[in-house]
Amino acid sequence: MTESKTVKIPAGYEEIADKAQAYKAAKLALGERVKRIQDLRRKAGGRLKPGLLTRVAAAKAARIELQQAIEAAPGLWKKPRTRNLHGVKVGRRTLPGTLEIDEPTAVLAIRELMPEREKDLVSVKTSLVRAAVKKLEGAELAAIGGRIESLGDETVISIPKDDVDSLVDSLLEQLADPEEEEAA
Repeated sequence: MTESKTVKIPAGYEEIADKAQAYKAAKLALGERVKRIQDLRRKAGGRLKPGLLTRVAAAKAARIELQQAIEAAPGLWKKPRTRNLHGVKVGRRTLPGTLEIDEPTAVLAIRELMPEREKDLVSVKTSLVRAAVKKLEGAELAAIGGRIESLGDETVISIPKDDVDSLVDSLLEQLADPEEEEAA
């Protein structure tokens, strides 16, 4: 797409403006390709959805059958606990569990019943409220031994996100997520 208005580029910004224009053109080209993919997915989705739903149901049923078979044969999973069969890791594993405890009550009980182990079992943490300390005046901050660092500039390149960017992010996420591949 070509912009209809002519933008006056300030002196010294010519090279950056050229590169910004090239970047925008590349993003637009990417957007057109993504829209094309969306259209193809939409057209194919309607046609392929019944078969996809059938395969999803079949995969879910096969997984349930496998899980039931594994759970019905606990003797197979003593040692080794898991096996790789046809590229599928199957077996049993011990879950780490979660600690359910009322912390204030437990801390008091530890102090009363196990005072010698309190240092190992109870952590007392004192910390700054960093947001409030950051708002202190320079002299106050210096008096307590603080300073603000990294107050420099950073490079900014931004085009407002649109549906195309969201789809690209989604596609990249799906490509990077191995569980998505298993579900497909």
